[in-house]
Amino acid sequence: MEMSIGASGGNFDGSKEQLRQYLEALAMELGTRRVVLYPDAGAVLNRHMMLNYRQAWELFREWGFSIAIAWWGQRALSHPPSAT
Repeated sequence: MEMSIGASGGNFDGSKEQLRQYLEALAMELGTRRVVLYPDAGAVLNRHMMLNYRQAWELFREWGFSIAIAWWGQRALSHPPSAT
């Protein structure tokens, strides 16, 4: 089973305590401390969004979670992902 938590613009630290409560509850329910970030299409080209994702990465690590990045070629909104 997998659950998702989203944040507009990758701004996960907008409510740090609430986010931590959700992650801790999910970690217990799912038996894992692994977080997978799914960046929006075009996020890698947006400096502000990348800073938000970096801050989230640092928060998750500080709280004892391991982090992975889901990548399917979503570099830009105007370029669909490749079939590879």
